[in-house]
Amino acid sequence: MREGGTEEEGRTTSTMGAADGLLYRDRRRTRGYALMAGVGALYVYFTLWIVAVPLLEQDAAERLDALAFPVDRWFGIAVPTLAGVAMAALVAVTLGCVILREACARKEEAAKRRG
Repeated sequence: MREGGTEEEGRTTSTMGAADGLLYRDRRRTRGYALMAGVGALYVYFTLWIVAVPLLEQDAAERLDALAFPVDRWFGIAVPTLAGVAMAALVAVTLGCVILREACARKEEAAKRRG
């Protein structure tokens, strides 16, 4: 390792050029596009499964359900609902911890000021 930077993939950070930063940004952007395409495809699949299939005639809906949507429709509503409740609970607990930590820090500061 040379002086003036940390070693990263055999090079120091001081010798990394602008092209390396662009390549990193391009990889991140490509991953972001792939993630957005995957989420978009899942959204379309879910929307067709939950909203569009029940609007079809009974015979067509049963055939389409058997081919493209093998899981019961109840899971399509229950799983995202439970995931949403779990995420909301996680956010609430995290905010509660932050608020309690700040309150404890304020009490400690006030106790130090008093003596």
